Amino acid sequence: MNFINATTYSYAKEIIKEIINDGIITVSPLYRATGMRLAEDVKFSADLPSFDRSVVDGYAVRSRDTFGATESVPAMLNFVGAAVMGQPTSMCINAGEAYKISTGAMLPNGADAVVMFENTDTLGNLICIQKSVSLGENITFKGDDGKIGNTAIPKGTLITPYVVAVAAATGLSAVTVFKPLKFAVISTGDELITDASSISEGKIYDANGTLLSSLAVAAGHSVVGITTVKDDLTALSNTIETALTDADIVLISGGSSVGAKDFTETAMEKYGLRIRGVAIKPGKPTLAAMANGKPIFGLPGHPAAAAIVFKALILKAIDEKRGGFVAKKTAIAGINFPSSPGKTTFQPVAFRSGEAFPVLGKSGLLSSFFKADALAVLPDNAEGVYKGQTIEITDLL
Repeated sequence: MNFINATTYSYAKEIIKEIINDGIITVSPLYRATGMRLAEDVKFSADLPSFDRSVVDGYAVRSRDTFGATESVPAMLNFVGAAVMGQPTSMCINAGEAYKISTGAMLPNGADAVVMFENTDTLGNLICIQKSVSLGENITFKGDDGKIGNTAIPKGTLITPYVVAVAAATGLSAVTVFKPLKFAVISTGDELITDASSISEGKIYDANGTLLSSLAVAAGHSVVGITTVKDDLTALSNTIETALTDADIVLISGGSSVGAKDFTETAMEKYGLRIRGVAIKPGKPTLAAMANGKPIFGLPGHPAAAAIVFKALILKAIDEKRGGFVAKKTAIAGINFPSSPGKTTFQPVAFRSGEAFPVLGKSGLLSSFFKADALAVLPDNAEGVYKGQTIEITDLL
């Protein structure tokens, strides 16, 4: 394999965006869309709320009628009626009048504030206001939450329970979302075993299959199968073909380098390689191809390197294509540490006293992830990092 002309990190992301299928579906009821990303803007179909309403139980008043009111010298207002929840009102509040109202009820015309019950007393047909209120106090005005025609939730938003609540408040019963992707995960290597009873010298348990599957699920996707394959070209090719029947994306870890038993590139070449190496560290031996409209990715065999490629390149590209916006995060370097000029470098870091310190370890060591809080993203033109320098970071999950 020739990695001399490895593509840049940025260009690799663009290629992945190009080959990933959008997979847009409509989901109902709304709560089933939780964890997915919105595929189109949600607009306010009406002002929200659609009328001025109280946010407390109390009396609707004209705020100027309460100025100077205290417990010892209350403002005395005439009781003129009460709101009925869920019903419109044609009542108009005049000077010196008070109108009983519940939380969420429609405000009568003329009222511009609500006094809470605990700040009032009654004397016959008079309401004694014991604390003044300011203009707009304890009121939500028409359109405060959103104006008709404006965007309520932008495309690409990750749907949380609170986003679902906003969508429901706009009157929606269904939303259009990007379908969670189905991954098939293949781990390659003669040394891999999955049965605990068969461990022997020279063998290792397959961690990559579980690691990559867990990262996929954490990102809101699903896994249709985890398979281990010996270093055999025919077996790997057959496993890929089987995986393509059920999965949207196939991940292959291991066998993407240049060893005598590294067959991943050969197995993928018949589909037409779109990426043959990426200028990142760790993760240079990364491959991408398309088969029957479905992407196949060859990842490094070292667990940490495979995880970084999947998280920081593949899942990142998917999120960017689907409109997901993640505010850029930064940290201050606690010490000097190196990067790899010519490659985008992903360095696990741990936070101490608000600063980021590198967690040093080889790409095959999972312990570096246990000790890390995030990944520092060092651009390909960086010569290294100096203590006190601001660096970009990305989450591990």
